[in-house]
Amino acid sequence: MKIMFPMIATLSEFREAKAILLEEKEALVAAGTDVSDSIEIGMMVEIPSTAVIADQFAKKK
Repeated sequence: MKIMFPMIATLSEFREAKAILLEEKEALVAAGTDVSDSIEIGMMVEIPSTAVIADQFAKKK
């Protein structure tokens, strides 16, 4: 499974999106739903300021 977050402008927004994904994944597991352990995440670079600091985003996994 791959998930791509749109309209991310800052590192904190990216961290928040990943945290929400983790919370929802844990909720699904708690509800008895099988969830893949290998979810690839990424983000769309749609905002110019994001492109300028793309190297910083690339370091965050």
